[in-house]
Amino acid sequence: KLSAPCHPEAMLVTPGPLSRIAPAAAPPPRLHTGGVAAAAMAALLLLSPLQMIAPAALHTQVAQARELASGSGSKVNKDPNSLLRLGLPGQPKEVRELQSGLEGCQDNLSRLLFSKANGDLANARAVLSGKSAAILKKVPAASVPEAEKLLASMATKTEKLAQLISGGRVSDETTEVQNAALADLSKLEGLIAATTPPVKVPAEFAAIPQLNKRAVVEFIAKKGPNAESSTFNIDGNLFKTATLRMEIDGYTSPVTAGNFIDLVN
Repeated sequence: KLSAPCHPEAMLVTPGPLSRIAPAAAPPPRLHTGGVAAAAMAALLLLSPLQMIAPAALHTQVAQARELASGSGSKVNKDPNSLLRLGLPGQPKEVRELQSGLEGCQDNLSRLLFSKANGDLANARAVLSGKSAAILKKVPAASVPEAEKLLASMATKTEKLAQLISGGRVSDETTEVQNAALADLSKLEGLIAATTPPVKVPAEFAAIPQLNKRAVVEFIAKKGPNAESSTFNIDGNLFKTATLRMEIDGYTSPVTAGNFIDLVN
């Protein structure tokens, strides 16, 4: 929906740990184009040529994300936020069970398969009620209070979600509660992944910038003087500038991501 010609600018909004590069200060947040930015990140996660240098455990995570996002299976995962969660290392099986339940519920609700959605949601709620202690054991001690709040928040939201879908319909509130629960899950997985040691890369890449975790880059596009229109039409709304926020993944592609952030800086 961004018509050319335009002039793009880029800035680092949320820096991750980047070797040999000083992180930039974070400006205030701007217009968020949501799924487009996450889709761009998912492309970086899946298409990186540097997976060959990662250890075996990392290969497993990337292979799982690639399999779910490819056409080789009967079900293709096209949710960029889900793929970002799958790319976070160090997650215990209880967290992946919780993720599977919440995402399965979301997918089945999108297809109005309420019986299956209720089953997936019940599985997620069972994890929250019976396996939260096991999940908290994988959280860094300093982050346990925050993790407890996130788990409690997800328990409340999933209870509300169960009530909302019991009538056999999907409303705006249903989508809002569902997305909020998944956002809590992403934060929880981020707390666990934060303690994962950086991926070790071969010595020949030592002089190349490396991003050890994740960073957010904001692209701002402005119409040029020869453009037919001075505004961008984004989802039916007109803007003088268009902003794309991209999440750059250094967990699975530290060298590719590091070079990208180096170019931004």
